Amino acid sequence: MRTQIRKLNPNETYCCTKEDVRMFFGNDDIEIIFGIYNMSRNETRNSYKYRPNKKCNDRIIARMVVLKNTVDFLNLPLNSRLCFFIMNKTGYTDELRHKFVTEVLPKLKELYDEHKNEDPYENHGAFAVTVGLKDNEYNFYEEKAYRNIK
Repeated sequence: MRTQIRKLNPNETYCCTKEDVRMFFGNDDIEIIFGIYNMSRNETRNSYKYRPNKKCNDRIIARMVVLKNTVDFLNLPLNSRLCFFIMNKTGYTDELRHKFVTEVLPKLKELYDEHKNEDPYENHGAFAVTVGLKDNEYNFYEEKAYRNIK
């Protein structure tokens, strides 16, 4: 497990901590990303950009792409990754955080273990799952991630 973390402003949070993720993915070959790369600090922008389909109006809080170690079209290595988005603290309670750690992280680990040895070329894309939050309920949106695969 490799971790990258973007520092937060006082009004921002993540849905869980690095230690929470380490309990489930500590020995796995997966990259854990907290708010890095092209993720915005604007929660609304992220929820629109990373929504799994046009009808999804959830608050997008995490996205996991699972693929067997492979390369992209530029022959750069691609690994599985679990991304957590920056969220406003407003409306994200300790109860929701506890529910994420006790219900969502185990489900993500189960999905990771189920799909980690699948070949994205044979399956026409890598397995991806987006986690949304709407009306204090977590929703899972499974899909195929086609980009960046040779």
